[in-house]
Amino acid sequence: MKMLASDYDGTLYFEFGYRKTDLEAIRQFQKEGNLFGLCSGRPLSNLWDLESDELHFDFIIASSGACISRQPGSIVEEEFLPFEAFERILRHCGPSHMVVITKDTIFVDDLDCWAVRNVAIHPVRLASADQITEDIIQMSIERSTEQEAAVLLDELKELDLACSIFQNGTFLDIVAPDCSKGRGIGRLAGHLGLEEKDIACIGDNFNDLPMIETIPDSFSFPYAPEKVQEKAGTIVDSIAQAIECLENEEDHESTDQ
Repeated sequence: MKMLASDYDGTLYFEFGYRKTDLEAIRQFQKEGNLFGLCSGRPLSNLWDLESDELHFDFIIASSGACISRQPGSIVEEEFLPFEAFERILRHCGPSHMVVITKDTIFVDDLDCWAVRNVAIHPVRLASADQITEDIIQMSIERSTEQEAAVLLDELKELDLACSIFQNGTFLDIVAPDCSKGRGIGRLAGHLGLEEKDIACIGDNFNDLPMIETIPDSFSFPYAPEKVQEKAGTIVDSIAQAIECLENEEDHESTDQ
C-alpha cells in the first residue's frame, strides 16, 4: 500500500478547477488499495468540505502539519501556536492582512481577503489580541509580493519566536514549533504503520519543502520555484503522472521479488 500526500492549491486545484485526468487517476489509485489525501496550509474544517462524489480523501494533514485527521470530525493529532508568539507577531506587524485561525473561529483584518473568499464561512474582524480566547491553530499574513513576504519572514525569524513559519507565495503561514508538512506526514505514517518506502508527496511551493526534502519519493512541477524543483525527487506535469510513476515503481518491486 502506498500513501500519496498532495498539496492542494497549485497542485491539485487551480484557477480553472481540477484536472479531470488527476481525479480519475486518484480514484483508480485508491481503488487499488492505496491512500490519497491532502497536506495543505489550509485549515482542517475547510479541507474536509472539499470532498465530493468525484474526490475523496483518506486523510488530511492541515495547517502545515499542525493538524492530522483521518475523517471529518476526528483528530489524530493537533498542536497549537503559543499565545505569546501570536502576541509578539501582532505587535511587530500589526493586524494588517493577518488571519488567525482557532478551532472554531477565523479572525481576519480584511473581510475581503483571500481567506474569506476561499476558506472562512463566518469570519470575525480582528481588532486586538483580547478577542482571541481559544487555542490558535495557525496564523497567516499576506504581503503584496513574494519579495515582501520573504523580507517579513526574515524579520520574524530574527525575533526568535516559539513557532514554525513557512512562505507560500505572498503568504506566511505560522504554526506551532516543530510543525511542518514533512513532520505531519511522518506522524501519520507512524499511526498507519507505513514505512518510508510506502510514502510519497507532491507540492509546488516553498511551504512544501519540508516534505519534499524529507521524503525520497517526492514530486514537483516545472512551474514550481527553482529551489523546490531542485529538492524534488521527480518533476512531473500532473498528479496523474506522479501516480503513474508510483505504479511503475510498484511493478518493478513486484518483478524484483
